[in-house]
Amino acid sequence: MAPKSFSGQERTLIDQRLRAAAAECLERYGVRKTTVDELVRRAGIPKGTFYLFYPSKEALFFSLFIEYHNRIHQGFLVRLAQAGERIGWREFADALLSMCQVAADTFLLPLMTEGGLELILRKLPPELVAEHQQTDDGSVELLFAQLPQLAGKDPKAYSAALRGAAMFYMHRPEIGEEHFDDALKITVYGICRELFSEDSP
Repeated sequence: MAPKSFSGQERTLIDQRLRAAAAECLERYGVRKTTVDELVRRAGIPKGTFYLFYPSKEALFFSLFIEYHNRIHQGFLVRLAQAGERIGWREFADALLSMCQVAADTFLLPLMTEGGLELILRKLPPELVAEHQQTDDGSVELLFAQLPQLAGKDPKAYSAALRGAAMFYMHRPEIGEEHFDDALKITVYGICRELFSEDSP
């Protein structure tokens, strides 16, 4: 039997329902315990339809991760734009910390702290993960181009450093709940102070 074809509007609605189901499942069950059966039950679609949209649950989760990542990053850029030419390392760092807090209030926090993101990345084609990293690097390069204070700095090095700061959330239990926020702030402040320093690479 030939696969059912959907109109553009139908595809959009089905994809929205799948993404909503994925966000609910990630918050409630995490990556390991979420099945395609549960996703299609919540989305109200046949299982076969799922595979017309995504090859695996990991592909859906990654697509959702990218959507939220981009939305939060856009909020970060808006905050920087509001700071205007007055921006210095502290304003930049506070905008980053605000972005981290927004992420922490979504499914992204358990996804990162409970190893779910690692599980997703292991199941995806390496070229897809590399493409996301290149997009991340490109976003940082664009940001650097918009801030004359960062002229001459290596955006890829700082993109990697900022990803490392984000990985803090994956090791929250080892860092310790009592000191986590302070440790994150110290790290982000240190990166941003170095970023804006005239002596930094």
